Amino acid sequence: MKKNRLFMCSLLAMLGMNISLYAQQGNSELNLMVSDAAPTVLILTIFDELGTALKANYGDYDKENKDKSIPGMISASYLYKVNKWLAAGGDLGYLHLNQEIKLTSRDGSKPDELIKRKTNLFTVMPTAKFYYLQRENINLYGVLAVGALFSGKTEKSSTLEDKENFTTFAFQINPIGIRVGKRFGGFAELGFGMKGFATAGFSMRL
Repeated sequence: MKKNRLFMCSLLAMLGMNISLYAQQGNSELNLMVSDAAPTVLILTIFDELGTALKANYGDYDKENKDKSIPGMISASYLYKVNKWLAAGGDLGYLHLNQEIKLTSRDGSKPDELIKRKTNLFTVMPTAKFYYLQRENINLYGVLAVGALFSGKTEKSSTLEDKENFTTFAFQINPIGIRVGKRFGGFAELGFGMKGFATAGFSMRL
């Protein structure tokens, strides 16, 4: 029993030393960021316009959209530096869209309707970061992420309630990235994918 305790204490001490060593080496990096998510919002808008729920039930109405969403996708990522030029990890993203759709009867024979639409999207993507240039306080790099997007949407009115969930392929390619700072830093990236065209945020090396 004492041997087992001694072994566990030794193992925990070794793990602690390894974590401390990695922290000193700065092999791990945590990132918090926001991106425009413009392509994803555009795709969702097109699908919503072609959706059957509103089209089938409110074909005789004029429609006015009121977007109450907070723009942008919020993301967090963890990366571990495999070697001098490559880091690998994962990225989690969240996007919330909140819309109100006012429907007015064209001939005035039906009461007006107000539809509340809420959409929540999550992205889960394994991520690779490729360094082009590394200096003490500045890095140039590119990012490639591939994974899945999970979406849930609800539409509610006085006469209709509709729910829809789907999962699809997700990716993000940001060939241009710059990070300024040593342990704590800020960064900006340009590219294309579910997260959008432009990304900016803060990072911390552990």
